Amino acid sequence: MEENKSQQLLIKIIVLFAGLIFAALLVVGIIQTFVHNSLLARQQALALQNQNIVQQTEEVDKEIEIREGEDYLDELYEQENEYGNEGDVIIKPEN
Repeated sequence: MEENKSQQLLIKIIVLFAGLIFAALLVVGIIQTFVHNSLLARQQALALQNQNIVQQTEEVDKEIEIREGEDYLDELYEQENEYGNEGDVIIKPEN
């Protein structure tokens, strides 16, 4: 009889611990789901920001390439010093 009571007590303790472990894992799972979703949203925001930075960098590189080219420097020098080829019309912007 006493052995039966101790077995029942042991079963109750095991069921209680199993329930506590299940509840703890459930809470951890819920928390991890929220953390995961927030990290996914942050990753998407950072990917968009990275894409914008890459695009801006490409635009700046193109502008640098144009400004360092011979045609740009020649045209700038022609405009500032008011010279050009024979027959060219130099138009000065009104400031």
